[in-house]
Amino acid sequence: MLADLSSTYSSRVAKGEGNSEDQQALKILTSRALHRGIMIAENAARGIFPSYQPCENAVAPDWQELGNLLESHQDWFDQQE
Repeated sequence: MLADLSSTYSSRVAKGEGNSEDQQALKILTSRALHRGIMIAENAARGIFPSYQPCENAVAPDWQELGNLLESHQDWFDQQE
């Protein structure tokens, strides 16, 4: 799978067999991974690496802008083929 899901979930999600417990678990895991990644980046920018410690001055990501950037990158990539 493109998302490189854990083997625990990938077969069930790929077959459409995911139940609400699976979906909830994936939501929690994704949220946790995003939060950790944001804190690593914020702390690294402040010279503290690696650290997952909450940073009170962390800048909230602009998810819409990130989505637009990924979409434009995909459009460019598709044109190269």
